[in-house]
Amino acid sequence: MALSDPFEDRLASGRERFGIDPARCYRGLDAHVELVASKVDAVAIESPPYFHPRQAAAAIDAGKHVYLAKPVAVDAAGCKTIMAAGRKAKGKTELLGRLPDPQR
Repeated sequence: MALSDPFEDRLASGRERFGIDPARCYRGLDAHVELVASKVDAVAIESPPYFHPRQAAAAIDAGKHVYLAKPVAVDAAGCKTIMAAGRKAKGKTELLGRLPDPQR
């Protein structure tokens, strides 16, 4: 397991709660880049939704399975990024979350 968060107090709380090795905890707004480069198989993205597209795309690019909390994005550009990541993941990894239905 690994953990990333921009705030040290939240990172420390999660580290204690889940018993995560401090060497596997990454802090900062771009900490997700280090996390997806680590030896994890899957990533659960529970950050504020405006970060979701960038974080999900990075995880998919790193070959990780992704669980993405709702809402997946806050604007059309973000939704398109998520949809592109889903297409890229198809058949290789899983991207779980609620994507917008293009037929609507």
